[in-house]
Amino acid sequence: KILQGKPLSYNNLLDMEVAYKTSCELEKLMENEGSCSGNFGAVIVKHLTPCGLALGKSQLEALEWAWSGDPTSSFGSIIALSGSVEEDTATWLSKKFIEIIIAPDFSNKAIEILGAKKNLRLIKQPMSTFTDTEEIRSIGSGEYLVQDPDWDHDREFKSVTKCKFPAELHTMAKFGTLTTKYLKSNAVSVVGIGPHGLPMLLSAGMGQPS
Repeated sequence: KILQGKPLSYNNLLDMEVAYKTSCELEKLMENEGSCSGNFGAVIVKHLTPCGLALGKSQLEALEWAWSGDPTSSFGSIIALSGSVEEDTATWLSKKFIEIIIAPDFSNKAIEILGAKKNLRLIKQPMSTFTDTEEIRSIGSGEYLVQDPDWDHDREFKSVTKCKFPAELHTMAKFGTLTTKYLKSNAVSVVGIGPHGLPMLLSAGMGQPS
């Protein structure tokens, strides 16, 4: 449901897909990992790529830490947030240039604050698990690829050195795998521990021409 803002472009819709799906997987991570449960997630996308990703004890904290991962790319970005957007988050965002905000809900006060930015799109969309959703992609003139998305990409972690994989890093590894999944070809993500021992994206890179 579009609450306000100018019409969506094709690139906006593609960016929204990445932001929304990444946010949904963050929700799933928080549900399945005890150390992450009860927290909030924030996803920032620019040019079809997550450039900020973090969990926090509050929605605003998650957003601030996600933004700190790449403040330059966060300018003019698409943001997906878990939980209803409240006054403090809206006030913080009102001072930034953002294209789109996706969240399950927005408080009346948040809508009032963000309403001052007439072009800013506010999208109300509940989070989903996507368990039975097929993925369809156009790959040519009238040709399509239909496939089942890989939702079980973080079942097992193996060390390729003599050191065993430390159990205490399991949640952070799942977070890093989730992040890398939504980057592009030859992707590398560097994740670390942010506030309250929760994971966050520190840096991301993808394959580029020389």
